[in-house]
Amino acid sequence: MKTIFRIFAAVIMFVLVGCTQSLEEKIAGLEETALSTNGVLLEDVGTQLVENYCLYAERNPKTEQSLQYLFKALDVAMNMKMAQKSLDISEKILTEYPDFEKCDLVAFMRGMIFDGMFHDVNSARAAYEDMIAKYPNSELVPSAQNSIKLLGLSDEEIIRMFEAANADDSVEAQ
Repeated sequence: MKTIFRIFAAVIMFVLVGCTQSLEEKIAGLEETALSTNGVLLEDVGTQLVENYCLYAERNPKTEQSLQYLFKALDVAMNMKMAQKSLDISEKILTEYPDFEKCDLVAFMRGMIFDGMFHDVNSARAAYEDMIAKYPNSELVPSAQNSIKLLGLSDEEIIRMFEAANADDSVEAQ
């Protein structure tokens, strides 16, 4: 009976290792395809990358490779304007990997997602304020503060604001 159990356990391990390796190979192939398109990420390749990065992380939780794949998935999902997926991935990173060295960036990105993709000023403000509170020493704090100031403004209003600031700077320089 013990021998049968050992054989069964060995077969299961072999299958699991084989699946992980083939998934890593699939990801590598997708990354290679993504890099060979002259800076244009094809929608189907990007979608597959996000799905496979997340699948790897789901199958191999708490590994450094999973964290790196999740961060890449967040980047790709945001660039592809996958709003809810971007939000879900950022939440997973912040919740399951709170010691990740880029958590401040991920928290900042949540503000960008709420603002740029969902157009939810209140949630964006809350995300930026949460980022500032949790990571007060982050080099991204000034960017988060500036982002809060710009929330809800149209592109034209932002341009006028920067033009006015530049005019003030040139007057002071004289």
